Amino acid sequence: MKRIASAVTAIVMLCECSATTRPSTALPPPGCYALTLGAWSAAHEADEPPATLRLLDSTGTDLLERGKQLVRPLEPDSTFRYWAWWEPHGADSLEVVFTTGYVGVQLRLAARDAAWRGHAEAFTDVVPTLQATAQATLTDIACP
Repeated sequence: MKRIASAVTAIVMLCECSATTRPSTALPPPGCYALTLGAWSAAHEADEPPATLRLLDSTGTDLLERGKQLVRPLEPDSTFRYWAWWEPHGADSLEVVFTTGYVGVQLRLAARDAAWRGHAEAFTDVVPTLQATAQATLTDIACP
């Protein structure tokens, strides 16, 4: 029995050490972030999401944002014409969506190396819905 307890303890200790580190809070706190997108895999109809954005702790009330935590461009932009929200998925994953209701970009990110890394998917409401993908990184920046 003592050997089993020692083995379990050793496995737990090994599992707690990983090559990647996640941000200290696991889920991103509301705040300001820079979004870096890689090259898109194909042409798509969606506008680019803002390069700097603010994850809010406010809950949306308008149509597609209803009940979800809001996202807004960090810099006021009169061309921003999306509904935008963010949702945590598990302890270390995040989804950020920008959509007109017809086209948009969805970010699927996971906590990696003190940033949120994953991919962006440009989508449309017409089949096939996925138009293009790109690498995506969300990094914490100071709010103005």
